[in-house]
Amino acid sequence: MNATSLRIRITCGRHGIELPGDFCAAAWLKSKIQPCTLLKLPHHGHPDSMTEELFTALSPAVTVISVSGDRMDDCPAKAVVDLIRQNHSELLFTGITPPGSAKDSTHETVQVVLDQDSLRWSYQ
Repeated sequence: MNATSLRIRITCGRHGIELPGDFCAAAWLKSKIQPCTLLKLPHHGHPDSMTEELFTALSPAVTVISVSGDRMDDCPAKAVVDLIRQNHSELLFTGITPPGSAKDSTHETVQVVLDQDSLRWSYQ
């Protein structure tokens, strides 16, 4: 069912924002993959949400993971978080997460401001 999620791409000037709902990485294979400035990681960072090939193709400057701290599954997966960090994407989290986990930087809200010339973010 997650493969039927609504995937939205917003473009403003030279910036692209990907909002892929709960897409798993395999669902992207049917789409043309273009680099983006900001990626809201699909499916709360579930292990099947991202591959190295897909992340390299997207090449986001900023990645946001929206996840709560009370999930009992592997979200976000440590391997996915490591992949994002190894590729030098700025990693932002929303939600409350337990200290010492892969979810080590938490905020209630991430506000993103995009215009043709810049992308800025702040925590609320």
